[in-house]
Amino acid sequence: MPKAAGKRTIMSLVLALIVMLLMLLITGCNTGEAKREFDFILSYGVLNKNIINTTNNSFTKDLVLDGVVTTELILTEEEKQEIYVKMKDINLFQYPEEVEGMNILPQSGFKFEIYMDGESKTINWKGAISESERDKEFRSLIEMIKEKIAAKEAYKSLPEAHGYYE
Repeated sequence: MPKAAGKRTIMSLVLALIVMLLMLLITGCNTGEAKREFDFILSYGVLNKNIINTTNNSFTKDLVLDGVVTTELILTEEEKQEIYVKMKDINLFQYPEEVEGMNILPQSGFKFEIYMDGESKTINWKGAISESERDKEFRSLIEMIKEKIAAKEAYKSLPEAHGYYE
């Protein structure tokens, strides 16, 4: 094979490799795994007035005597993924729609609306969390979410609550 033909073959191979690399970069190296659509709305506290809503990136804080205040609060995809994994770990998707917790006054509880891949699940938890194993697992999920909220600057900038419920 003449030298010129050999150089053209090598150049063609190099060019083909460059084109393939560019195509991989442009397509983002799609592995075929679909991105999971996951959002939730968690209402908690007295009369469920505290609300984290990842569908519209907001948080509403109960200020007791001063009403409520809402701000933009965004959980990252990584934070939402950690929450999703915890939900799976405690089998949250197997919980009944209505959970009767311990009776307390003023009325408190949790409402968890979960939206995933076009489907939804709602859990209405009435009352306080007991010391059963399932309830402890649920409490650990709620505390994880509350910690993520409390760590955000948007939350830290909200006013303090005044007063208390009787």
